[in-house]
Amino acid sequence: KYLLQEKGGGGVGNGWVEQTNVFLAPDEREILELLCQGLITKEIAGRTHLSTRRVEQLLTRMFRKANVKNRTELVRWAVKTGNVQL
Repeated sequence: KYLLQEKGGGGVGNGWVEQTNVFLAPDEREILELLCQGLITKEIAGRTHLSTRRVEQLLTRMFRKANVKNRTELVRWAVKTGNVQL
């Protein structure tokens, strides 16, 4: 945790989720917020200036981190853990 704080990643609001200790990188957090707004992959890619392939890779990485199987479960996890406000 000390190393993450030194690199700017520690603390609630900077990527650490209070209830789960899951660290989300800034690009993952941005994609998660857009996903929770109901955007599809192509729309997320357009807003973030990333390729659709990169958006899919980041979503897959978040699935593993949150231990979920699909987008619906990821959104539910995000709301439950306080990662997003709906």
